[in-house]
Amino acid sequence: MLLEIIFGLGLFCVSLLLLFGIFPTSHRATTQAKNVLVATNLAREHLETTMARGYANAANWGPQATTVLGEVNGVAVSTTFTCQVTVAAQGWPGVNNVVSEVSWTEGSIARSVRLQSYVADF
Repeated sequence: MLLEIIFGLGLFCVSLLLLFGIFPTSHRATTQAKNVLVATNLAREHLETTMARGYANAANWGPQATTVLGEVNGVAVSTTFTCQVTVAAQGWPGVNNVVSEVSWTEGSIARSVRLQSYVADF
């Protein structure tokens, strides 16, 4: 009976250790997902703003830094996103390629989101 209790406690401790190992991984995944969402929204906003200016007024701009503040486990954190829009002539007359790119770093890893569209002269 004592052996069964010791074996059961050992199994319980091992399962707790495995469970606690999941928390840092899930925290990292949540942070990455939040940063990708923020970067995608920034890229979309800048792309739409540039395209709303029309073919004649669409122009390159940036890089522009945007800092987003947040809180993780009660600790204030900030992430700086660098936004840049590039407008380039396409192979077709009256059509420009518009690229909105947002980059940031997570620890030592550089990440970026890139959205692309076209603006035409009608």
